[in-house]
Amino acid sequence: MKIRPLTINDEVIRDAAVLYLDGITNTQSIQDNILSPLLRVIKFESMDAIMTCHLSVADVAKVKINEDVLAGLTKGKALILIDGYNEGILADIAEWQMRSVTEPDTQRSIKGSLVGNEQLKVNVNIIRNMIQSHKLSIENLQVGNETKTDVSILYIDGYVDQQILEETRKRITELDVTYLLEARVIEDALEGKKTFFPTVFTSERPDVTVSALYEGRVGILVNGIPYSLIVPSLFLHYFHQPDEYNTKSGRYGSRDPDYYVYLVGYFQ
Repeated sequence: MKIRPLTINDEVIRDAAVLYLDGITNTQSIQDNILSPLLRVIKFESMDAIMTCHLSVADVAKVKINEDVLAGLTKGKALILIDGYNEGILADIAEWQMRSVTEPDTQRSIKGSLVGNEQLKVNVNIIRNMIQSHKLSIENLQVGNETKTDVSILYIDGYVDQQILEETRKRITELDVTYLLEARVIEDALEGKKTFFPTVFTSERPDVTVSALYEGRVGILVNGIPYSLIVPSLFLHYFHQPDEYNTKSGRYGSRDPDYYVYLVGYFQ
């Protein structure tokens, strides 16, 4: 979240601020249609006057309830607050960034999403577009002593296992490396001791990542890495196929509960 403080002229000089989420808003629109008009205000009578006489944004609305504020921010809107008023203004200046539509190379699907992950801000933008809820939490970290690499931890409040979240956060923040170019360094830190089956699942598909977040798991995105890391991961997750999120599974599809019983019996 970015906060841009400013002052507005009235009968007295009032403190004000513009709040928005970086990566899903058009900063040029904020500059031209919100900040510049507000800085030119000489006098105003109410928040309605700000909306009707000064803001050159098509979609604006007054807001008082915190839930409405959170919902607006997660949809790419900017929040305008002015000292002395118990209400704010939400201005829609969203800009959903996406690269050209290409199918992931490693996890192809017939009916699934054709959007693959790439840069960190684009990845976060895609996830926010699919989970438009204020319960989606994103913690931004930087890993590396010499070169700082942006890393984001994603989870959904109310779904995530707090113990797993705390352990994930701890293992990433305690990484002591000069630089980070590959996500494998984070995978090693998250896995801890080696096991026969990997405990970190990787996915290039945003729909798989979103499904994992709703299952209470934690996602990790690394800038410049074209896939997400998902923890925890059980060996059964590696039997899932990308098409199973979009097509009907067969008798023993890996998302069929009976399939788990079948696999356990098979490996025994």
